[in-house]
Amino acid sequence: MSTYFNPTKRITVSRLEEIFQKYDELKIEEVEHNIFESTEKDDAGSPILIDEKNYVIHSTFKKDLVYPYREFKNELSNFLVVYCLKDHSFEDDYYVNCFRMTGSDPHHIIKIIQYETEIVINDENDISDYLKYEHFGITDLQEVEEHIWSAMDDDEKEPLQIKLTPEQYEEWWIVCGRWLEEEIDIVQNSSQFSNDLKRNKLNQFFYDYDYKSKLEFLNSSKAPFEVKH
Repeated sequence: MSTYFNPTKRITVSRLEEIFQKYDELKIEEVEHNIFESTEKDDAGSPILIDEKNYVIHSTFKKDLVYPYREFKNELSNFLVVYCLKDHSFEDDYYVNCFRMTGSDPHHIIKIIQYETEIVINDENDISDYLKYEHFGITDLQEVEEHIWSAMDDDEKEPLQIKLTPEQYEEWWIVCGRWLEEEIDIVQNSSQFSNDLKRNKLNQFFYDYDYKSKLEFLNSSKAPFEVKH
């Protein structure tokens, strides 16, 4: 599988590197640097030099970030080749000319880049196959985090569990935990919600209950902790 994708707006390599600092599973590596003369000439009549760098983005994610959360069978196939040109508006930066997917499971890398940059990346050969990812960039990050959390099994969640002391747990429970547990119980026993709506609400509440609210609680030691209903 090999497909070329073009961003609809300029994305710099430095922006990609900045994004990937947030994801331990994503690495970008320079693999080639070429400088050659183009057929075009500058005002003085000299050939214009083309400064090109190629990079490879490698992902070690084990599951997709969005529904249906399919598992990646072969991490070695999760590569994205990035062809870049010198960005003369910045002294040491390059911009993405196009992406090339290689292997069988690299689509999630494009989805992350689209989310983080809010720039649509089009497939010039067969865009219809990838239209479902076009608006990924406007998806709320919390929703993505909830999906990732709900797709994890208990062993995967264990290293991320927020540990509270008995005193911290008691304070968190009074301010937040009790309310969240009541909301979870209401949704689970409700006959008014469709299955999809019930699943979405429970994903949110379980994520808030197990992770987000406890993290916010620990991060709010300098100010009173407030639950955002």
